[in-house]
Amino acid sequence: MDRTLTKVGQVLEDTANTRPLIACPVPSPATFKSMVLALLEVSGFEGANLRREAWSLWQMFRHRLSMLGTAVVWIAEAQDLFCADRKLILRALKSLMQGDNAVAVVLSGTEELAEVIRTDPQVKRRLSFQS
Repeated sequence: MDRTLTKVGQVLEDTANTRPLIACPVPSPATFKSMVLALLEVSGFEGANLRREAWSLWQMFRHRLSMLGTAVVWIAEAQDLFCADRKLILRALKSLMQGDNAVAVVLSGTEELAEVIRTDPQVKRRLSFQS
């Protein structure tokens, strides 16, 4: 991930009030809630209430993306994320790619990830696959 980001250079450079790219590997344990908490942390948000429901945290993250002017969210090792609640995670990813504050979503991982993505026609339509 770091090697690729250095190639992008200043195009996606953070400023005091913006973060055009948020890149985060899937944490362990790989749950929807742990992923949202990791994304919030990478976005600069500290002190998220661990007792909040995952979808509420997801809404906070989406709001944060809008505030920061984020254009790209990159999740590495994403195949690990789909072990638990596949439909919830696919719905959440789809929500990032819709609406006025839509962002580009980059998921990197193994062939297993491509198989999971292909199970949802709407998400499949929004993503492309590279080997």
